Amino acid sequence: MDIRALEYFLALADTGSATRAAAQCFVTQPSLSRQIQALEREAGTALFERQPRGMILTRAGRILEPQVREHLYRHRDLVGVLGSLRDQELRLRVACPLMISLEAVLPYMAEHASPIVDVIETAPDDAYEYVLRNEVDLAITTWPPPAGLRRRLLFETPLYAQVGPELFPEDPDAIELADLVGLPLFTSDGHSGVRAIFDREVVASGLEMTIAGEATHIQVAQALASSRRGVAIGVSAAAHGLRNIPLVNNGTPILAQDWVAWSSSHYAAERIEPFLDELLGWLSGQLAERYLPPGVHSLTIVEPDA
Repeated sequence: MDIRALEYFLALADTGSATRAAAQCFVTQPSLSRQIQALEREAGTALFERQPRGMILTRAGRILEPQVREHLYRHRDLVGVLGSLRDQELRLRVACPLMISLEAVLPYMAEHASPIVDVIETAPDDAYEYVLRNEVDLAITTWPPPAGLRRRLLFETPLYAQVGPELFPEDPDAIELADLVGLPLFTSDGHSGVRAIFDREVVASGLEMTIAGEATHIQVAQALASSRRGVAIGVSAAAHGLRNIPLVNNGTPILAQDWVAWSSSHYAAERIEPFLDELLGWLSGQLAERYLPPGVHSLTIVEPDA
């Protein structure tokens, strides 16, 4: 059985579109379709059916899907083990949101002979699913990891109110959460771990906020806040004339967290920890100046749940 056919099968199952699946796999659509047809001939039944909303799995396809995912994971695991035995190099695939990729993972890869060989962009609340589905080795995101995964808290950073010069002209050291009531707020959408932290603090305080706009990426929220004289809520570097002012709730800093998680059964589980030590050392030096006030970071290793 051609391993490529299995990869194309999962790409089509995940995207629901032969065009998108082919683009994801870097092949032409006819080539992908031929491989799918060959797989269906081998299975002796159709694996997909075309519907108005796209290509969906048949009952046979739904039965096959988890087996294919497991087989591909074991194949990648075997390739990783063989490569590790051959040249003693660790090879890691990482799933993370776009901002973590652009501001942390890719710059680190550019400066180091990194064991990271591929980075997959995901929604913040979906990154761990890639680990659980055995499609990547590590997930890095702002959501706490689920039970069963080994994890580590990379760092904590203040949640900022990103404001223009017309708001809070006295330039305070911090802004109380309650002082945002009545102001137009622009935030990430509900998939964001940062948004979840903000919402939790608002609810716990019994406050009502004016969410004037939600965006997939914080840069969009920043642009909206700048043009409409509002406040963007985020952890990234301020842009478009905004400035970062830490948010506090009754004097207590509101902190966002970045976590990394991986399977405790990963073939190189014990080698991941030293790599994370190196990554964290680089993050502390490179990102602290932009995002973290002195002392606001964590080196804590959190053991996996029993």
